[in-house]
Amino acid sequence: MVTKTQNNITPVSHTSSTVITRIIVHGLLLLCGFFFASVASIASDSQSGGAEKEQVIREVAFPEGLSSAQSLAIDAAGRLWFTEKVGKKITVFDPEKNTFKSHALPASWGKMGFSRFAMSPDGDIWFTLTRWVEGGEEPHMLGRYSPADGYFTKYNLSINILPKEIIVDAAGVVWFTSSNKNSLYRVDPKNFNLKGYAIPAKNSYQSGLASDGEGNIWFSEPNANTLVKFVPVKHVFYEYPVPTPFANPGDISIDSNGNVWFVQTSANRLGLFYPESQRFDEAIIPTSNS
Repeated sequence: MVTKTQNNITPVSHTSSTVITRIIVHGLLLLCGFFFASVASIASDSQSGGAEKEQVIREVAFPEGLSSAQSLAIDAAGRLWFTEKVGKKITVFDPEKNTFKSHALPASWGKMGFSRFAMSPDGDIWFTLTRWVEGGEEPHMLGRYSPADGYFTKYNLSINILPKEIIVDAAGVVWFTSSNKNSLYRVDPKNFNLKGYAIPAKNSYQSGLASDGEGNIWFSEPNANTLVKFVPVKHVFYEYPVPTPFANPGDISIDSNGNVWFVQTSANRLGLFYPESQRFDEAIIPTSNS
């Protein structure tokens, strides 16, 4: 009886253990299968995504190897315009046709070349110039190129101004700073009336000209370590000192919310200024001395 009882109990105990073990093993196999399938899927997606990211940046060789391209702008058709310092040309690249077309500065303009330029709402390109040879005459003028008819127009300035930075606001008004004057200048594109506004900070060495959605003009003052907003309707300058000492603020870009982004060339930081709250944010650039 005892043996029979043991025989009856043993199989039941063994069968229960086997079933449980099989369930556990089966469950583990399912989990492992799911895990490796997920990893394979992630790896596949990662490789696919990685391939797409690698294709985002594409390099296109310039027609002239030593063109020394600088200022850039994109027109309403999505074409990229840039100046060639060495070739004294303004060139447009059509990404759809993968073609370049260059327009040389007229020889009658003398020994000078392109410096900075800006695209106006009507598609015309306004630009400043720089002397082409050391010791040459400084260009006291502005230039305009009209893609519609291919003509260059030269505007001689009546006073001793050396235009430097240049922008065109949403209303088509041309604004520029000068390398030899501590003023901001406004040009009416219809009658070419010129008006200057003395900048409060002395020897500010203006940089990074930009226009916001409200028609205000922004620029940085590296020597004063300050951002400046000029309100044309009030003829008033507002100064905002950058929190980091000796940051040397440079180029400016304004986003769709009106926030002002700028580089801090001596502090290796990217700065952000919120005009409404008059607050600064800064981000340290990961690459040292970038």
